Amino acid sequence: MDIIYRLIHDRRHQAEVSSQVETNGQLSSRKVAAPWGLGELYAYQVWAELSKECLHHAELWMACTLTKEAERHAKVYGDGRTLRDLAVTKARIAMEEGNHSEAVRILRELSAADLGQCSEAAVLLANAYEARKQPFPAQEIFKEALAAINQSPGTKAAVKKPKAHRDLG
Repeated sequence: MDIIYRLIHDRRHQAEVSSQVETNGQLSSRKVAAPWGLGELYAYQVWAELSKECLHHAELWMACTLTKEAERHAKVYGDGRTLRDLAVTKARIAMEEGNHSEAVRILRELSAADLGQCSEAAVLLANAYEARKQPFPAQEIFKEALAAINQSPGTKAAVKKPKAHRDLG
């Protein structure tokens, strides 16, 4: 249940509005929650987070059921980020079940990811290859993941400073 409260708390912070409040005879401005602005939290997003929580508690059947249902709904809504997150969750479930080949197949189909998903997918892939007694691809995966993270927008390696031009004259 902590996950649901965290999701709602994050959404509530996005929907805060300023309000004039009178304290001790003086008006002050402060932020208050705007629960009417919470309309962007969909049930399938909660199911996706609950499936992760079930996985942490070794409830594989429930995690798998919630993941499948959340995936169906995320496809209908076209929510790519949640679909990528669910793919990583499905790979975690496959790893927990000992189906390393399935985890590799799921993660190979992952075409894009944010930084957190990229690092999590790299660790899962490396663990799957090591479980399959193939350590060399695991090392390559970490090198490629590090290169992808370094070239992502917002990192120091991605921001290139222009070279200073010297005056020849």
